[in-house]
Amino acid sequence: VSQSRYTPLTARSTHTTWSPQQPLAFHTKFLGIRPNMTVTVKVLIPAKTAENSQTTQYTAAGVNAIIDKFTATNYSASAATISVNLVNPSGSAGNDNLIVKTKTLQPAETYTFPELVGAALAPGGFISTIAGTAGDINIRSNGREVS
Repeated sequence: VSQSRYTPLTARSTHTTWSPQQPLAFHTKFLGIRPNMTVTVKVLIPAKTAENSQTTQYTAAGVNAIIDKFTATNYSASAATISVNLVNPSGSAGNDNLIVKTKTLQPAETYTFPELVGAALAPGGFISTIAGTAGDINIRSNGREVS
């Protein structure tokens, strides 16, 4: 095959130069954050022991919320489990919004739930958890509220 049959590729770029406005454009388009909105970094769930019944731990009351970190630590001497639901406004915790099901934590293990990082809650949405046993797992979460 002759090389003359191939058209040489030329470098063509549609990429524009970086500007400080790009992050704003990203947040506006993908997260719905507009310049006149307030973003507040907040502890969504202060450190506490997870209950062994389905319990609402945080509600996005009148704001959008973004989960930045969710941590659970098993401080007992035996394995323990925890499940986490991210529930839509006016919904209830169930299999349709179960994000982490029966995550087993070994004694002294800490887990940071990458499944939850970056998840967004609409106003009225909430985080609900249930531990397999009471008094074994501590939880904490922080994130951002957008209003």
